[in-house]
Amino acid sequence: ATLMLYDKLFTLENLADMPEDKTYNDYLNPNSLTKIENALVEKCLSEANPGDKFQFVRNGYYCKDTKYENTYNRIVGLKDSYPKK
Repeated sequence: ATLMLYDKLFTLENLADMPEDKTYNDYLNPNSLTKIENALVEKCLSEANPGDKFQFVRNGYYCKDTKYENTYNRIVGLKDSYPKK
């Protein structure tokens, strides 16, 4: 399967704080979309209908894409409760 992981589109928290000499392009998040191809998923997902929603264990909640076959879009990520080292 293909997994589409979406993140914030802009790196600036409040675009109203953008300096006048800057544009939206200066604050685009290069990691706003991560595409994971050839992900292993349960075989039963091949029978899922577009728009069906699932929880992928320890990863987040996903929705089957309505345009692209065998593609799942992350709609909610799970919080990582372990401290970063």
